[in-house]
Amino acid sequence: MANFGYPTPNYLPQNVAQHEQSSKKSTSRPAQADDIEAVEHKKEDENLREKRFLGAPIISKSSTSGHFGSTSPFFAEIKRCLNLKLDGVPSKNPTLIPMMVEKAAEGIIEEGKQIGKERRAEKIASALREKKDAGMEEVWKQCVYLYTSENFLYESLNSMMKSVGDKEQEKIWKNKVPILGPFCLLLMDNPFKKETNEKNIIYRGANMVAEQIGQYEEMAKDKNSYKSFQVYTSCTRSRKKAKALGNTLFIMEVLTGSVIDLSPYSKYPKEEEELIPPGVCFHVKSAEFDRKENRYTINLELQKKISILEKAAIPVALSTVAKKHIFFAYAKDDESGAPIVKKLKDHFIQRRFRVYHPRQNEDVNTKIADGIEKAAAVLVFPSLALETSKPGLKLLNYADQTKTPIINIKICEDFQPMAWLGAILAPAKSCSTDFDEVIQTMISMGIKTGDLVLERGEKNEPQPIQEYLFQGETNSGNLKASYYQSDKEFPMKFKFLGLKDRKVFGQGDDKDGVFTLAGEYKIENMLGVIEMKKEYVGKPPVTYKGNMLFQELNCTIEGQWKMDDVSDKFVMHLTLPKSYTTHMETMAPPKISRKQGTKVMISYCPCQVDLAQKITKGLIAKGIPAVCPPMNVREMIKTAVQKARVVVPLMSKAYEASNTAKHVLSYVDEAGIPIVPVKAQNPYSQSGWLGVICAGALWTQMTNANEFEKTLDDLIKQLQPYMIDCDNQEEQNNVLVDEEFIEGYYMESGEEIPFDFDMFSLINGYIAGEGEDDVGSFVINGEYYSSSDTEDLKFEFEKQYIEKYSIQYFGIITEEDSVLFFDGRWSRGDLSDIFHLEAPTFEPTESEKFHIMLSYNWSHQQKVKKIANKLKEKKIPIWFDIDGDMKGNINSAMANGVEGAAMIISFNTVAYSKSINCQKEFTYATQLKKTILPVLLENEKSFQDTWLGKAIESLEKVNMENESEFDSSFDVILQHIEKACEEKVKEDDDETEVITRFEGGAVHGEYYERDQSFDMTFDFFSLIEGSVAGQGSSNDIAFTITGDYDNEGNVSFTKQYVGKHAVEYEGILHCDEFGGFKIEGKWYTNNATGDFYVESIDDTNDDTNDDTNDDTTSNTS
Repeated sequence: MANFGYPTPNYLPQNVAQHEQSSKKSTSRPAQADDIEAVEHKKEDENLREKRFLGAPIISKSSTSGHFGSTSPFFAEIKRCLNLKLDGVPSKNPTLIPMMVEKAAEGIIEEGKQIGKERRAEKIASALREKKDAGMEEVWKQCVYLYTSENFLYESLNSMMKSVGDKEQEKIWKNKVPILGPFCLLLMDNPFKKETNEKNIIYRGANMVAEQIGQYEEMAKDKNSYKSFQVYTSCTRSRKKAKALGNTLFIMEVLTGSVIDLSPYSKYPKEEEELIPPGVCFHVKSAEFDRKENRYTINLELQKKISILEKAAIPVALSTVAKKHIFFAYAKDDESGAPIVKKLKDHFIQRRFRVYHPRQNEDVNTKIADGIEKAAAVLVFPSLALETSKPGLKLLNYADQTKTPIINIKICEDFQPMAWLGAILAPAKSCSTDFDEVIQTMISMGIKTGDLVLERGEKNEPQPIQEYLFQGETNSGNLKASYYQSDKEFPMKFKFLGLKDRKVFGQGDDKDGVFTLAGEYKIENMLGVIEMKKEYVGKPPVTYKGNMLFQELNCTIEGQWKMDDVSDKFVMHLTLPKSYTTHMETMAPPKISRKQGTKVMISYCPCQVDLAQKITKGLIAKGIPAVCPPMNVREMIKTAVQKARVVVPLMSKAYEASNTAKHVLSYVDEAGIPIVPVKAQNPYSQSGWLGVICAGALWTQMTNANEFEKTLDDLIKQLQPYMIDCDNQEEQNNVLVDEEFIEGYYMESGEEIPFDFDMFSLINGYIAGEGEDDVGSFVINGEYYSSSDTEDLKFEFEKQYIEKYSIQYFGIITEEDSVLFFDGRWSRGDLSDIFHLEAPTFEPTESEKFHIMLSYNWSHQQKVKKIANKLKEKKIPIWFDIDGDMKGNINSAMANGVEGAAMIISFNTVAYSKSINCQKEFTYATQLKKTILPVLLENEKSFQDTWLGKAIESLEKVNMENESEFDSSFDVILQHIEKACEEKVKEDDDETEVITRFEGGAVHGEYYERDQSFDMTFDFFSLIEGSVAGQGSSNDIAFTITGDYDNEGNVSFTKQYVGKHAVEYEGILHCDEFGGFKIEGKWYTNNATGDFYVESIDDTNDDTNDDTNDDTTSNTS
């Protein structure tokens, strides 16, 4: 064995060396017996089994980059394969136990067939099946016993898990999931939840060579490096027993409960086994040689499976809390007043204010309880009919007594209320039926109108009445209940039992005395689970757990009761008041506490940039927080999610024709963000998609530049109800995902169909996105939150095809190695199936802005590694292939490294000059005009005549040939890095985003040659974010166009005739206020030139039927 620079005289302890020698001599295998209780050979000593307890931990192939793994991809695949629901583990849903045990048994038999141990597998399966009706605790105990026994289960499971993460092995291990997955899930689903105590120490032995130990030494240097266990890893609480195995001792400190104590139920309890499940993370504290112990010790810190989901401030589902609303008090039979009330109420509803909606046939007492008590204001519309109304008298007297704010809305100036109505309205503030005046009156009374705006996703509709699922007693004949003990039946006589809103409550008596009963139930797809606690006076409580089965009017509850170590079955028969249907237990989603936006967002199209910025600056100057996002769909939707309290679209013909505007405002409408339109063109009447979204909205006209200040004040008046309680402070956003492309699929009719998103974001509790597929363009809007009833993160969103139908999605989110997994179901009408999405988590770090790329040939890796480590010590972000930056396709990874670099350090040698990949990196960096610092590791003359020598000839170089001058040379490298980073920051600050001018549409052009004009027919043309793109034909010859333009209007592009020559074009861009443009300039070839133009075509009909004029500043569309 080579030295490797480590102490070797006593490298292996004597007992380990002897043990290894004896192991090599013995080739006998443990005898296999037919009886399940006798499959183990007798152990003559209490040593640990090498097969399980010897060996370095198998580490997951991807680093967690500072975040901890949450769920192993293996277990995520098990859940997907078994099509499990949100609570799809047996310990949470006992109805799954028999089915899961049977699947596990069938899988064990199938595995036995495949490896030639069918007889053995049948005995294991039989032992497991014996426990399928005994409850999850007994099932789990049996799983532990079987797993710790000497059989093929341990080897098969871990062999499968070792291949997770290996693309070449992916098909193999996924094919094993239906076979071994059910048993694996049962083993992980510990119903006792008795994980090891905090700060517990566990041990594992390993035989390791210097190279392996060196890897742990490197990991110990990075305080932010976390890895995760890939397979089940057996450890022991006995340091002495672990020391007897191998030359290296792993000492693992369990910071939080993350490993499972198997010893009470193990076949070999003296091994004191603690099991580390896949996905548990660890950090290497130290790796060093302990001369006293005469072995290497590697200290690990084990962390519970914490994910970025737990680190982020995720909204939590709260119990439903009543929110204030506006109550309209009027007489429905007042023929003249009722239409006026309806018109004003519609204004409030359209502007997304919370309005009280009585339920059908609701009595006056309920209206008082739900309507008046929760009203922020009562709008009273006095009339003779109201004055003579008994319900009106009761309602308004109660509002007066409770001091609920009352506003007198005068629908008839000549009417003077008398009697009780006159007395109540005498001190009240009065106003007309004008919406703005009503709002201003409310504000003057100190009513926070911003609190009356509906939250995103909330609707103006009556709240459902929660009915009893069951309500009865034993004497009424609709309830019969008994429990069993020692084969005897004992009746339970209930004086009352109720099941309502997932709660159970009741009282009664049995042979042991009077009791009370309380608990919870949950129903899904006509099957339910129930858990109750029966309490006696002065006696220990009894726990009841069971399943609920429904058949028309009958509900049968069967299960097990347990008191200490005594248990038996129970049964209850309920006759329901009406046949159970799935919608009876449908509940409104829980209210979510999440951040609301604080700004006015301006939504505009390319030709409205100047007006949008002018309005934004004007609002800010008048104390209204406002934002004008970049002209980009993704950024606009993100801004709406993060910052918008209200959105102002600049309605015009060009805005209506803009795909960007269409996607953004469709998302805003779907998300329920209030919309206050501005009419930016006259004459103009919105139609199509814009007409639908803005129907009934109060708008402000801003078409006269001379009246800008006046119309801005009119706009502020419309915005004030939403913004009165907002401030201009920037809030910290919690961003989980911010991606343009994500991977995923949904199932339909047995076919796996890929998702196609152009953006997907999870921000501040909201889900937002947009894209286009075969059905058409769509936006998505939804929410994610944590809930007290599950450890998983829940989500739900709606995919709205613009101007078409919508599809609902819901499920749970898990995380592994900084990737979020979305698993759940989609539904539309009677159609439903599963779907799966994967999105990388958002990690805002300095290295996202830029890094230093190390380009080298592997023959000099050790020296480059030394430099890389010193750069890390200086907190300098680097791109280094062996640090995991070379992921996936080698060319794509290389391109990412170069493109994101502030500087490339090329470590120059003869081997570097001969490497094709090194030449690719260097050449690509040169093409992108990146700063390159050549570092000479060998004499420059040895490669002076190569491409490398010529490339670096004029560049400033750093010589690192002499090891004795390493430190001084490294300081010179640091100076170059500092300079490059400063220049990069300045370059980024100076970089101005180029405005999108034309998103695509009808375009025509001509070019001139020798006094003749030639048409250019375009299939497509766009001017987006500084890029010119298009394709078409001229003289029946196809061409493509690529080029650039800037905000000053300078345009240059190349017209490439397919398979032929190219022509260069240069010109000036002119844009009009209606979204049109024209480019005029010159074209050039080697020996010719001429004029050209390209212009947009207005293919929409002029709208001359507008019913407004220049003097009108506010109206309803």
